Amino acid sequence: MSRRTWLILGLLVGGCSGPEISRDYDPKQDFSKWKTWGWAPMTPQVDGPTDPLAVSSLAQERIHHAVEREMVLKGYSKVGAESADFWVQHYAVQSQRVRVDPGYDWGYNDVSTYAEGTIIVDFVNPKDKRMVWRGTASDVIDPDLTPAEREQRIQEAIHEILAEFPPNRK
Repeated sequence: MSRRTWLILGLLVGGCSGPEISRDYDPKQDFSKWKTWGWAPMTPQVDGPTDPLAVSSLAQERIHHAVEREMVLKGYSKVGAESADFWVQHYAVQSQRVRVDPGYDWGYNDVSTYAEGTIIVDFVNPKDKRMVWRGTASDVIDPDLTPAEREQRIQEAIHEILAEFPPNRK
């Protein structure tokens, strides 16, 4: 098979597996007392015209709306930051990755690059301004998606990130 065929096959298989999800939290935090949330006071990310890997404000807005939707579904009430039980903040980063596949022609390796996006959602205790929960999702970015498909992928990623929030105490 050609290098292009392997790359397309790899992206299809990678795209079908869904995002890679991770979560971390402070086990001493009592999440059961939290009922209200607000956006953490912070400077919004701005499109970076000099950085080709900057995540667009369109993607940031999609993430913002997806987080708000999931918080409503979980039964939390959105209030102003000054009276919230916890703050939420999110980030998105894009990076170039290198894939090395074993070669089949004379032992040469096939080397290709692809874009990977990562969404990070943090929950912060406003009393001490300390992060107490973090969830991330990373996946291959498909540049050929429509805006509706991008919206859907972001919504699914946020749903997966927040699927185990609040954490169960064991």
